[in-house]
Amino acid sequence: MSEKIKRRLLNIFIITTIGIFSFIIFFKVFLIKNKAIDNERQRLERQVLLIGRQIENSWREFESEIVYNNSTGFTNTLLLSPNLSEHDRKKIKRFYAKYQNLIEKIEIYNDNYSRVIHKDANNYYQLSELEKNNNSRLVHKNKTIHINGDNKCLHVPIYGQQSKIIGNLRIELNIKEFIKNIFSDYYIGRESWKWILEEGKLVDVIYSENSVNTKNITIDNLEPIKKSIANNFKNITTHHINYQDKKAKILSAYYPVDISSERLGVVISSSYSVVIDKIQRQIFHIIAIFVGLGIFLSVIFIKMYKKVEGSENKFRRIIENMQDTFYRTDMNGEIQMMSPSGQDLFGYDPENLIGEKVDDVLYQKPEDYNGFMEKIEKRGKVESYELVLQDSKGYPVFVLASSKYVYNNSGKPVGIEGVLSDITLRKKTEAELEQKTTLLSNLLDSIPNIIYFKDREGRYLGCNYAFQKLTGLDKDEILHKKDSEIFPSEIAQKFSSNDKMILNEKVAHHVEDWFEYPDGRSVLLDIIKAPLTTSDWVTIGLLGIGQDITEREEARQELKKARDKAEESARLKSEFLANMSHEIRTPMNSVIGFSELLIDEIDSKQGQYYIDSLQKAGDSLIELIDDILDLSKIEAGKMKIEYSYINVVDHLQFIINIFKPKADNKNLKMELDIDPQLPAEIFIDKQRLKQILFNLVGNAVKFTEEGYVKISARLAECKNDVLDIVFAVEDSGIGIPEDTQDIIFDSFRQKEGHDTREYGGTGLGLTITKKLANMMKGEISVESEPGKGSVFTVLFKDVEYKQIIEEEEEAERPSELFFDKARTMVVDDNDLNRDMLSEILKSEGLEVVNAKNGKEAVRIVKNDQLDLIFMDIKMPEMNGIDATRKIKKYQNGSPLPVIAFTAKNDQEFDEQKLDQVFDEFLRKPFPRKALMEILKKYLAYEVS
Repeated sequence: MSEKIKRRLLNIFIITTIGIFSFIIFFKVFLIKNKAIDNERQRLERQVLLIGRQIENSWREFESEIVYNNSTGFTNTLLLSPNLSEHDRKKIKRFYAKYQNLIEKIEIYNDNYSRVIHKDANNYYQLSELEKNNNSRLVHKNKTIHINGDNKCLHVPIYGQQSKIIGNLRIELNIKEFIKNIFSDYYIGRESWKWILEEGKLVDVIYSENSVNTKNITIDNLEPIKKSIANNFKNITTHHINYQDKKAKILSAYYPVDISSERLGVVISSSYSVVIDKIQRQIFHIIAIFVGLGIFLSVIFIKMYKKVEGSENKFRRIIENMQDTFYRTDMNGEIQMMSPSGQDLFGYDPENLIGEKVDDVLYQKPEDYNGFMEKIEKRGKVESYELVLQDSKGYPVFVLASSKYVYNNSGKPVGIEGVLSDITLRKKTEAELEQKTTLLSNLLDSIPNIIYFKDREGRYLGCNYAFQKLTGLDKDEILHKKDSEIFPSEIAQKFSSNDKMILNEKVAHHVEDWFEYPDGRSVLLDIIKAPLTTSDWVTIGLLGIGQDITEREEARQELKKARDKAEESARLKSEFLANMSHEIRTPMNSVIGFSELLIDEIDSKQGQYYIDSLQKAGDSLIELIDDILDLSKIEAGKMKIEYSYINVVDHLQFIINIFKPKADNKNLKMELDIDPQLPAEIFIDKQRLKQILFNLVGNAVKFTEEGYVKISARLAECKNDVLDIVFAVEDSGIGIPEDTQDIIFDSFRQKEGHDTREYGGTGLGLTITKKLANMMKGEISVESEPGKGSVFTVLFKDVEYKQIIEEEEEAERPSELFFDKARTMVVDDNDLNRDMLSEILKSEGLEVVNAKNGKEAVRIVKNDQLDLIFMDIKMPEMNGIDATRKIKKYQNGSPLPVIAFTAKNDQEFDEQKLDQVFDEFLRKPFPRKALMEILKKYLAYEVS
């Protein structure tokens, strides 16, 4: 072939190549233009859809947070209290920080006042009261939105008790700023305009990016956009909008959004010129690329080779440095590659694993490998699949595998590659947690008490075996169910009511109630219910712990029965002792009374001795009766302690004077030892102290034949306004053996043997002494040695005192009395007592009328003029109480005094309130001195 032909052929080839190249260029330009416009439209639609949905989601999140805060009582608290707690401030701060570009102002108001939340100079949230805005009326709807320009006002009602609206939460919002920020955060693209519209009405341009090619697009010439959007506001739509001057075209996409029932639109627009300019620049680039393709091809190839090589090196460095293990196998499972971290995971050198089959080296069980391959074959990949492999020593290795097929150019899988994450530590932790959970569950099941917990809706979240036994259901049949699905309606309703109270009050409650097991056994359960809270004190449910107290309740009932029985026994004993006292005192009254009358009638010494012996025997018997009655009162808890200030010296001297004659008869020395540091007076029960010392001194004199009896009082300790004082009675008598000292204070117990027969006694004196000392918060003790005497010590602690001695009135000297003529009546069914008292009254020069019972006494009063009546209480036909009431009713003129003389004890006097019936009391047997005091009080007399 000639050179000419070759050149022609070359030129044809060149021309053809240029033509084809030009055609391709222009065809590409046309396709690029349409494709670019279509891409721009799709981009705008995707962008406006993303932003529109984000606006709606952000708004729904904002509204739900407001409703949540309102439902938790947060706004109620702010409405009722003008001060913010630290918890409230933190909550507001978080709320403000999240919506700081949306909220202009938060206001809480009712019909009386308004409060607003603001920041002070220290960036500290405060709650301040404002003057009431007359336009802020209570909104009695779920929620209401008022649109005003760029801002919106959101009103949310605040509920009080019984779902009554007590105020509103008003939040001013900058919707424009809200949408602008979402545009800024989520818009991705080139130059464009972004607007917000209200039902087709353009409100404002939110954001416009400057471009030299879009300078003619202004707010003044957007009327076609408004009309187009107004006609297509319901769907996402893209429009081509041409201007009248034909110089500019707009591509717009818009999306309708709902913000609290207000219909708004989000619009994104882009100019054609922006797209066309870019197309022109692309054509220039294409030409430049084709022109310089040959020049840069080798350079680009070299750079690409180096880049690929660098990428491969970079990939290797990443593989080598990654903590997880990267691997690759062929379709037969032979390992082709493994990252260095595989050595830490499996203990193998990765290079030594090349060519090994993965199921032979790393898998413990073939079925695990088969299951893994089945997963990959179904979808071509596996994500987060847990496997149990093994290391070089055969120990299990837990991994999380993410693997996929590797395909060749024809789309055929040629291998598998993936990443293995070591989760051995996590699985170990999970196993330990499961073990602890099982241990906790077993522990709860081993506890005999009933344990359960619920959520706020009353659904059971857990329970132990004891609760399962109570219900007769398995745990699976209990979980996630309510009481109404487990218990009878009456019990379920009671449980539900208690649960609501605990959740509302947020405090624990204690409930006792009877329950019946499925086998019919009834038990009394003591249940403690308490709120179940999170670490930040949010109540998420409640916890219940129940204990079977059936046996305790039965024991309590038995104890109550025993106590009632003991109280009844004590009452019967007291009643018996009272009756016995009455029966003994009645004849003893006659014995003592007549013996006093015989003293003046008998002159012989022998007769006087008999009478004296008779009186002493009577006194001993009365003393015995008094001791028994005192012991009965103490045991029945009816012995009264009456405190007053007493002079210690005078009190002890009085006791010395009482026992000195008896001591003189036995040639005993009576000694008195008083600590000079003792205060003048102490605050104590005078009568009970005297009774204690009488018993101790009386015993000392009784059991001492020679030597001395000493009474002492000393200061043990002085503490500000109180002191500790010790009274002691020491003697040189027969003493008490050590083995007997522990029983001498017991009731009806005393030393056995010759001493008891010689000295007599009942053993009640020391018993009463100890009980009286204990009632006065004192302690009594004894130190003694047989043949050398005894020392009884009584310690009283924390006794009040004072140093000033109150002067006592000088006692009157006894004088002989002569009563004026008076007429008296003695009423008693016992002849001896009646005759004895009549003789004594007659010996004092008084006239006496006798009656055998109350009925006869009433008849005499009606027909006779009397000055004084002595009335027995217990009599046949009509007792003394009824008779006295009738006499008081019938008497005319001045009141007729009625004196009760009875053998009944003081305890019965208090119970029957006889002081409202009788004027005075004489207790049988009574001394003549007591009778004379009564006569002096109610009858006229003269003193000589």
